[in-house]
Amino acid sequence: MKFSKTLKRCIAGTIVLCHAGVLSVPAMAAIEQEAFGRVKPGTEGSVSQSDLEQMQELVKKMQMRLTDLRPTAKTSASQLQKLNQQQESLRAATAKQILELRSNIAQETAKAVADIRQEAQQFKAKKVASSIIARQEQTSKLIEQRQAVMDGLFDQLAAAKDSSSRNAALDKISSQMTAWEPKKLQRDFKELPWGRPDSKVPAPVTAQDFNKLAPALEHYQVKNDKITINPKYKPLADASTLSPNQLWQQATPTVFTSTSVGQWQKIAFNGMTLSDQNKWPVLASLPVATQAEDLTANEDVQISQEIKDLAAQLNHNPAKIYKWVYDNIEFVPTYGSIQGSAYTLETKRGNATDTSSLLIALLRASGIPARYVSGTIDVPAEVAKDWVGGVNNLSAAGNLIGQGGVPSVIMTSGGKETHLRMEHMWVEAKLDFIPSRGAVQTSGQNNPNIEDSWVPLDASYKRYERTKGIDLAKAVPFDAEDFLNKAQQGATVDEANGSVQNLNAANIETATKAYQDKVEAYLKQQHPTATVGDVLGTSKIKTYKSKMLSPVLPYQVVAVVRDYHTLPDTMRHYFHLNVYDAADPYASQMGSYAVQFKIPSTQLRGKPLALSFRPTSEADAQAIANALPKPDDSGNIDPSKLPKSLSSSIRLTGEITLDGQVLKTLPSYALGSEVDAQMGFQSPTGFRLANKEFVAGEYHAIGYNMQGISQAQMERLKAKLEAAKTKIESKDGAQIKTLNGHDVTGVMLQAVVQGYFSLNESQDKIQGKQSGVISNSMMSFGTFATGIQSVYSWGVLRSGKLSGMFMDIDHISSAQVDINNDNQNWLAFSREQGVRQSYNENLVPEQFFNNPSSIQKNVDGISAVKALQLASTQGQKIFQIDRTNINIILPQLNHDSSVISDIRNAVAAGKVVTTSEKSINFNGWKGSGYIITDPNTGGGAYMISGGLNGGVVTIIGFTYLFLGLILLTIALSGIFLAAITGGATLLATVAAIAASIVVIMKGLSILNPDFANNTCSKYGPNLMLGSISTILAAIFPNSVAVTLSTAFMGVPMSITGFLSERICGV
Repeated sequence: MKFSKTLKRCIAGTIVLCHAGVLSVPAMAAIEQEAFGRVKPGTEGSVSQSDLEQMQELVKKMQMRLTDLRPTAKTSASQLQKLNQQQESLRAATAKQILELRSNIAQETAKAVADIRQEAQQFKAKKVASSIIARQEQTSKLIEQRQAVMDGLFDQLAAAKDSSSRNAALDKISSQMTAWEPKKLQRDFKELPWGRPDSKVPAPVTAQDFNKLAPALEHYQVKNDKITINPKYKPLADASTLSPNQLWQQATPTVFTSTSVGQWQKIAFNGMTLSDQNKWPVLASLPVATQAEDLTANEDVQISQEIKDLAAQLNHNPAKIYKWVYDNIEFVPTYGSIQGSAYTLETKRGNATDTSSLLIALLRASGIPARYVSGTIDVPAEVAKDWVGGVNNLSAAGNLIGQGGVPSVIMTSGGKETHLRMEHMWVEAKLDFIPSRGAVQTSGQNNPNIEDSWVPLDASYKRYERTKGIDLAKAVPFDAEDFLNKAQQGATVDEANGSVQNLNAANIETATKAYQDKVEAYLKQQHPTATVGDVLGTSKIKTYKSKMLSPVLPYQVVAVVRDYHTLPDTMRHYFHLNVYDAADPYASQMGSYAVQFKIPSTQLRGKPLALSFRPTSEADAQAIANALPKPDDSGNIDPSKLPKSLSSSIRLTGEITLDGQVLKTLPSYALGSEVDAQMGFQSPTGFRLANKEFVAGEYHAIGYNMQGISQAQMERLKAKLEAAKTKIESKDGAQIKTLNGHDVTGVMLQAVVQGYFSLNESQDKIQGKQSGVISNSMMSFGTFATGIQSVYSWGVLRSGKLSGMFMDIDHISSAQVDINNDNQNWLAFSREQGVRQSYNENLVPEQFFNNPSSIQKNVDGISAVKALQLASTQGQKIFQIDRTNINIILPQLNHDSSVISDIRNAVAAGKVVTTSEKSINFNGWKGSGYIITDPNTGGGAYMISGGLNGGVVTIIGFTYLFLGLILLTIALSGIFLAAITGGATLLATVAAIAASIVVIMKGLSILNPDFANNTCSKYGPNLMLGSISTILAAIFPNSVAVTLSTAFMGVPMSITGFLSERICGV
């Protein structure tokens, strides 16, 4: 393979720069979609598999293989004969194996029924409600009835005298099992859960569109179908660079009319009054007179105590308020109301609508009437490129802002891209504007000689000061050719069939360490005082210079749609969680819901969102209480006596909560029931709801990253953990009884999932800076949860097995663009990002639950990438499968039927799949990892056995702690605490959790969501500046790129020491 100088430079840059965000201690983690601990019936996930599960898997694989062996119209006679022979051989082998398992299955079923009835007797002795005992007997009888049906079918199979009767019996067995098997939600591989949005958006509204929207409500009617631009028009200079007099000279006095927009509609640019032909056409405008809504809070304009305090600090002065928002809120190129004023203040970033919400909130908190204004503007090319993030051409700016959902179009003149036309949101405020221009606010109510006027303000439109980082790729060239040769020593790389085996890990580690040393030496010698800001480059808002307000907007207004007291729903984002009707087997296809829930994203505000379950009745609470072991005379409990499963006879009611407050109640379910749902965000431009499965009894902490995560949000979680720890350590029963599942389990899980999103945000920004890619997180969501495995016998739910924790990230989205709009460079960034995120999803919980000061690990994580890495170290081939080779590779794979089915469906949808030859065993977990990618869009799904976009935690030392957490999550429901005898069991069990809280808080103290802009020495001296996966992805941009990347993702390059005390200022 030949390498050009450009490619070598790219590889060197990628090593050092694209991965600069991965911290080695203690959070060398990012994100992905991995499942922590859930095992589904009929799938892999635990080394031990029942005989019934083995038989179910046999039948499924037989049916899948028979599908492969079907003849086509082009099948020849000889080929047909061979296919028939293969089919008969497969059926005969399957029948033989089923009959060999028959006896064991019957014994398993009999034991399961006996266990249920024995538990019923125990409940009866403990005087548990008769309703619980009756449910257990119903379950036992149903299992026995189904076993009898299957015994009859087994008899038919055993009695078969020829292949025809044997095949008929097999078909009956398969059909009956399919009928009883719980229905699974279908996965759609056309749209993968990770990726960037489409940049195709509608054109912005102009005057020509007004007659389509509604009749104009003003006396400013559109006279022509076409509005032309004044050829003498010159874009207004950046308002922040002009003096008040310079600004004033560029505008004629405001024209007073009957509407607020009309008061400033005729403001001139560059000293020229707009002619009638160039008026800003207005669809609708509110009256000049102040209305009550101009001063009140609403869903988007939250006037929190923090906002009131800030307004007071700024002396309720409109000019100071405007300057603060302008100087402190970073612009994010997205559309619609996402955060609201309160969370925008907290994150210090937001789009035009969010920034307007904050500005309006501060003004209204100061008694100044303020409104939103929406319209279409023209932004000069140079300004647009800087405004959206610092790209090098207008096409990149248009690409990024289109992904953000902003209706926009690039305008050209003489074949040159001149400006970006886009829909936009700004503010109008009623001010005492003349003569102080907002520097002094005197209410017209107090001084009848002062006439306030509505003035346009835009605090989101701004410029930035940017510095470039150190070009390490040029300074320290990387010998990619030599690296490739060393990596392949002893390896088998089959590009034709898309596989790699036995890459030389030792050589790779040596080579990367040598290059790491070169980079570190260069930085020590040439840049001994370098900060991360020096290495990566910086970006800072240019401050607003004037002490007064500008009377004009700093861009050409093409059209004004209207102004608003309160934004319409069509401009808001919503979070949805819809639960399908369990009684309707076609609910997911027909959209039949038992519960529909939605909440404006502005109300989330970084608060903990969760779906959890509580006992439906006191009888159900008593049944759970009886499952907890009694404490000894010293008040301690034997953790080995904690139950490993709970009976499905217990009923649980689901609840959707925000910050512990119940927002929606779900139906009652049998413990262990699979609850099918869909979850996600609705934006003004459309829906993206992902199918989701919950299990009754689990606690799901729902994490989300809308446009970034604030440090304050993480600090609140830490404070809640500290409060819970204090109550537990007090050993005061009264204090401990004030705790609930949200205070203990919920906060722990929230800390992990939000820490996961937070760290990913930081790493993406740093990687983007070094890669020349702008990356803005948007509307991502997923869960970290306690796991309950549904245990079935012939499709009858028997119990819920407590099975640790799992992460399932349903959707990760970010608007991304290469600064030169180079799609190939962006694809390389996206591929590296996906691999990093996958591998690190297992690392995030490891870092939270393993004590960094101890060599003993309490938990180990499994993710898609880690599973592939482990398979590679075992000498397995790692395959990359697409439509060209699936028929060759598929027969070589040994995975469970659900994995094979996913591979088939994904490839059929035009995707590429990376997986190993067979499943792996790791710390008691058996399963497979596989990656599905879209070669055109860069989207991906990183999956493990069980079908979740997530990763598994294999529990080493926390087994009983996790069991206790799951039990207590269900039991710690306020009104049911009395059911726990004397509180002694509760106190003893909760006390076991205190140690894990300490570990979690250590993890929180190190994770910082603002790492990219405020990384300090508390993060330690280690800064990851590359990974082996990045190198391999750059070397192999073809069929085996992802295969190679995943094979050695676990070989990071850590550059230590040189930024020990100088990591601030990125």
